[in-house]
Amino acid sequence: MKVLVKSLAVVASCLITSSSLEAQLLKGYVDAKEMPDMQLSYLAEGDLFDPTYIELEADQSGNFQFDMEIPVEAIDATLAVENDIFGVRLERGKTVVIRLKENGEVYQAEISGDNEKASRAYNAYVKAFDVMKYASLDPSEGKSNEEYRELLEKEYAGAKAAMKQVKDKTLRKEYEALTDGMYKWSKIRLIMDKSAEENKAFQDYPEYIALTRDIDPNSDISMRTNLCTAWLVAQERSDYKGDLTDLAIRKMDIVDQKISNPAVRKSLARLIGYSYAGYDITIEKGKGKERFLERYKTFTQEYPEIWEQYSAMINEFRVTEEGQDVPYSPDMEDREGKKVNFVELYGKVTYIDIWATWCGPCCKEIPHLEQVVEHFKGNNDIRFVSISVDANRNAWLNKLKRDNPQWEQYLLNGKEEEEFMKAWGIKGIPRFILLDKNGKILAADAKRPSNPELIPQLEEELKK
Repeated sequence: MKVLVKSLAVVASCLITSSSLEAQLLKGYVDAKEMPDMQLSYLAEGDLFDPTYIELEADQSGNFQFDMEIPVEAIDATLAVENDIFGVRLERGKTVVIRLKENGEVYQAEISGDNEKASRAYNAYVKAFDVMKYASLDPSEGKSNEEYRELLEKEYAGAKAAMKQVKDKTLRKEYEALTDGMYKWSKIRLIMDKSAEENKAFQDYPEYIALTRDIDPNSDISMRTNLCTAWLVAQERSDYKGDLTDLAIRKMDIVDQKISNPAVRKSLARLIGYSYAGYDITIEKGKGKERFLERYKTFTQEYPEIWEQYSAMINEFRVTEEGQDVPYSPDMEDREGKKVNFVELYGKVTYIDIWATWCGPCCKEIPHLEQVVEHFKGNNDIRFVSISVDANRNAWLNKLKRDNPQWEQYLLNGKEEEEFMKAWGIKGIPRFILLDKNGKILAADAKRPSNPELIPQLEEELKK
């Protein structure tokens, strides 16, 4: 799931060859038939669960820039261009230049300027461990788990070699540690994928036990590479069937006992709140909230912003439980720009997909949703609706043009999108909503299209 963070628009205002402005952090040029959707992201505190996203816009000539204050002297950033990602090293008073050229469905990057070698090394790291390299938006085109493991070994070796070009010994050591950490996390994640395929617990694989046993959860590198999360997850069997409130409270106890790094503790506090909110809406249906919130308030007393965010998120779910009325009905627009209100969706069993073009996990569900739609083709008692929260309308329209989905498509952005997300307690996408024929909530966090239980659930609802 991709976490939603409000973005700031950065509009290009000069050519990359211009010297009229002082040392922009990043200058870029895009050579493409149509200007792509671009987004810069970085971890202000090194926490994967708290990224900052900034939208970048190119002018008609393809020039763009990023020249905003960064929280520290130097920071590693990721530039997402459509479905491609690139890494750069940004430093105050220095300028990285990146030239992007469209090559079929992908982009090629040429990096130069200040911090050229460090940026090229970080770019190799980002490209090597791009999560979408080890998954496919189209399941029919995906590789086997063994093939992904072979690819990971090759990419890891390439990334390790790229680190040698970094002259600064301290930075090179940091990048090498990041590479080793992300390699370890990627292996753990592929074991998790295999466990899902084989319907086993993570702990049924000796390699998983060995990999998670050696993690130092207090390391900053573990936080930046998701290993501290893997460590916490490994404290309980993945096929745990007990009370989820008890599990969440036990995780807080473990963090209190074992975590001394304040930044890691803050990251795990955010993770526990987010995870419990997801459990609460999909499984527990309100049970245990008070017990969780009482413990979580004490646990997050040093992080009032985290307490405010997740306590509100959990409490908001009370208005979106099964049988409740829709909490907010926004105005959306269709492909032609016509306004459509959410209430116009009522009257049938309605399955709603909340997504965006820049969200990889969202796009990965599209082929599965297409299969579900095809399964119910000709059934007039059910409708399927996708609602994009893209800020870039052209990116949305271009995606629809390429995919040609045969079900309803709407765009929701601006203030209406903010109110909708807040009312429904949506902090991340993809998100799926199921309404009954009277417009009442059946599930505010419905099963994904890739879940084989979805079609039987929809068929059962249609019998009522």
